[in-house]
Amino acid sequence: MAAISCDNACETPRNCNDGMLMMLMQKGGVVPTKRVTADGCTTTLSYRKLTVRDLKEADTRIIEHHGDIVFEKASLCLLSSDNEYEIKFAVIEQVTYLKSLVAYQAREFADIFKFGRFGLGFVQGKILVVCPSSF
Repeated sequence: MAAISCDNACETPRNCNDGMLMMLMQKGGVVPTKRVTADGCTTTLSYRKLTVRDLKEADTRIIEHHGDIVFEKASLCLLSSDNEYEIKFAVIEQVTYLKSLVAYQAREFADIFKFGRFGLGFVQGKILVVCPSSF
């Protein structure tokens, strides 16, 4: 189960890999952490290994059922490469959903969201499910 901290306290700026110290293994990913950035306080989802899958019909029904859920802007931090990507995320019924926000030229980003090389086929707002095997 991934959850957002109940307090609004931000952590001090740090390198993406430093996030490993804050990681907690939970169903569907890790607990998002907040940290201070130039534009205020940003939520960061850090993963050493990220496994995702496309939405299934049941996922679509869950998202529609929770129509009041807002996808929050965040940084997706991949610790294996120290790359960060701007995305949106939501946690619904202990499952983390990622939504594409900005196209990146990185192959790693294309592989995660299943876009073609160099951002070909990019779809803003594509939603993926974070698999429980992610940590």
